[in-house]
Amino acid sequence: MQKVEKASIIIWLLDDLQYYVTRLFVIGLVYYFFQEYELMRKICILVTIYYIVHFLYEGIINIFYYKNFRYIEEKERVQLIKGGLTVRHNTIPIRRIQHVNITQNFYSRLFNLYSIGIYTAGGYHSIQFIKKDVAEKLKENITRFLIEKGIDQDEQEKRSCS
Repeated sequence: MQKVEKASIIIWLLDDLQYYVTRLFVIGLVYYFFQEYELMRKICILVTIYYIVHFLYEGIINIFYYKNFRYIEEKERVQLIKGGLTVRHNTIPIRRIQHVNITQNFYSRLFNLYSIGIYTAGGYHSIQFIKKDVAEKLKENITRFLIEKGIDQDEQEKRSCS
């Protein structure tokens, strides 16, 4: 069982901060241009309070999200356990994986962390904020397993056709 890096809390907070600062900037513009309207001022103040409280809430949830986020790489499946207050347990059979990629967003670059994306027919799963060598090893293991199973399935199909 492996966990994501502790710096993920800071990255999630920076991402949330960017989200809320842009919205508060727009609210500030609306407040500035429509301050002569009493109703608009009250709405802007209420929305500002809402965003500040929600940002604090997100900061607390990010800590729970970090504590609950872990993944288990097994021979034939990858298990993801993640969530803030509600914990979700996803099991991804490796034979169902169609594509795996490694990405790094702006804030991840600050901490030299990467995310691995796992694509299946049923959707997309990601393991965020892990070190590059861990991400590459996980991708390599998944790819190796798929190649081994693909070769085995091709050989079995050839034998059954003969």
